[in-house]
Amino acid sequence: MLNSLTKKQLYRRLSDHPPLVDDATMSFWLEKWSGKKCYMIAARNLAIEWGNAPSYWRWTSVSESGLPEVAELISVSWFEIRGKMKTFMLSTGTACAAYLVFKMTKEAYGFYTSVNASVGTVGGKTETQSIYLDPYAARKHALALAPAPLHSLMLVPIANLLTGMQASVPQQFPKQRSDGWLETRIGQFFTEEENDEEVEMSVLEIKSCQWKGGLNV
Repeated sequence: MLNSLTKKQLYRRLSDHPPLVDDATMSFWLEKWSGKKCYMIAARNLAIEWGNAPSYWRWTSVSESGLPEVAELISVSWFEIRGKMKTFMLSTGTACAAYLVFKMTKEAYGFYTSVNASVGTVGGKTETQSIYLDPYAARKHALALAPAPLHSLMLVPIANLLTGMQASVPQQFPKQRSDGWLETRIGQFFTEEENDEEVEMSVLEIKSCQWKGGLNV
């Protein structure tokens, strides 16, 4: 069927309807305005601490995720998610960003503080920052920092790891996506012309021992 499409039709299809690739462990699409390659890495392709322990994480399906299954956090005090991919899969000579894409359940708890996020190539430069997953905790923190109204902060309650080029305002706070999920930027990296490196990404909160739950990734 794809062979019968024109280049323009194929471009639109890859932009609007990301296909599942690599045995359905990730989805792939082209960014409309730039044509750059983007990937969504499914939870099954991530290293989730205690991810195979049913008392801590549960594997389920969520139709709007676009992936076969998602991981639902039941309850953990050691929150750690890591992902990696080869940079040759991405567009070369490009500034890329990694995002955590997630959804909060109505029963979510324990994410009122920031978590640590990092992204970088193995043996190369790593960018590390604190990010927020709970949009209401992010709002409370933002208001404490800036008494003036924050017109650009989206505060509607939902990983997967997304690589591509996107804008985020503000970057360390969760932003609502058009599919109803949330995304928070982990950091950015650059793909060199000699594109044979491995990029690693992580989101973790392992110091407070605060129990947390109610998160889909």
